[in-house]
Amino acid sequence: MISSLEVLSTEILFEIFDYLTTFDIFYAWINLNRRINDIVGLYSLQLDFQQISRSKFDFICRHIQPKQVISIYFSDVLIDRNT
Repeated sequence: MISSLEVLSTEILFEIFDYLTTFDIFYAWINLNRRINDIVGLYSLQLDFQQISRSKFDFICRHIQPKQVISIYFSDVLIDRNT
């Protein structure tokens, strides 16, 4: 059975991703199906790690492909929360 997401073009999905954080893209979209995984893998990312919890940082690092990264923002402040 084809889901409603299957009929959306890659360009439309990229437009949707533009409104989401990197964490939300990976948490909500990865492992839905092979096509979506491939599209997430093609999406270029501007990573903002300035105010992110360690658990979210670790989650992103487990799923990201280095070729996707076009910029990274860091902070020298450690966020202790786990959300």
